[in-house]
Amino acid sequence: HRWGQPILHILMDRRRLEVLFFPESRLYVGDSTPEALSRFFPGPFSADLIWTVLRGYPGIVPHERVFSPHGGRITLMKPGEEEVEIIDLDQKGLHPARVVLPDQQALLTFSDIQESGGIHYARVVRVDREADTRTLSLSTERMVFNRSIPGEIFRIEKPPGFSVHYLNDEDRGRP
Repeated sequence: HRWGQPILHILMDRRRLEVLFFPESRLYVGDSTPEALSRFFPGPFSADLIWTVLRGYPGIVPHERVFSPHGGRITLMKPGEEEVEIIDLDQKGLHPARVVLPDQQALLTFSDIQESGGIHYARVVRVDREADTRTLSLSTERMVFNRSIPGEIFRIEKPPGFSVHYLNDEDRGRP
């Protein structure tokens, strides 16, 4: 949150999703579907868009053709000249600064590019949706890539006073 407190913790382990949502004092449990994840983001986010935001760097959507109308812009297209991703590079032309995803009506901005272990990422990612007045802004203090992760990190402990809510009916009673 902009006042420094966490809003949520998200744990995705294969198809399993757990979200500790602090504003409601709830632990949500269920399958990690785009619909389930979208409950916690402004508007519907595809799994690829969520990964792009959390990773701090845009992915490349499936396309047939690449077009660069001028220096600093790359447009990915499907057959029929349909634009599927527009990437504007920063002033040095090295990193994406702005990405438009027309299919998802999303504008992403990437700033404060950092490097960790040879991998670049944006410390600040902002998502604006054409159909929504809300904005998602994610600021990352530190990013670690490609390290061994102990199994215990894939558990969220429910704090006292939090209730468990299931994202879909078939999750009730599942361990």
